[in-house]
Amino acid sequence: MQELGEKLQLAALDADSVGGFYGNIYQSMPWLWGAYLGFRYLSVAQKSREVPSHKIAANVCDERLANATPSLVTAFLDTLDGRALRSSRDLVSRKRRMEGKVAAEALADHFIEVMLEYPRYFKPILLGQEDRYWVRKP
Repeated sequence: MQELGEKLQLAALDADSVGGFYGNIYQSMPWLWGAYLGFRYLSVAQKSREVPSHKIAANVCDERLANATPSLVTAFLDTLDGRALRSSRDLVSRKRRMEGKVAAEALADHFIEVMLEYPRYFKPILLGQEDRYWVRKP
């Protein structure tokens, strides 16, 4: 279950459309939630000898869920009026002005790779190199 959830999240990052990205994020969540519950149960089972590894696996699933959940909020806000994308672009632009190009790229990478807010093809959009919002990868 955990492996499938992680594969779906990795596939989301390489998606060629907004729908493919958020669709994979959404599909990953029940798999990760089920794995989290299973590992949590196993970590407190009295006869289990692998308690530490089950606790670690449960924590990994929980962290992946913690990043995926706000990602869907971002999707909702962007469908309303693009406010999350505009806010993210403004933050990246401000980071570039205050700390330089490398810091701006690191923040864009953070939005994509860590926070799971956008697919990888959004990086030039976040950096302000592309003015249009692409629903599909060009």
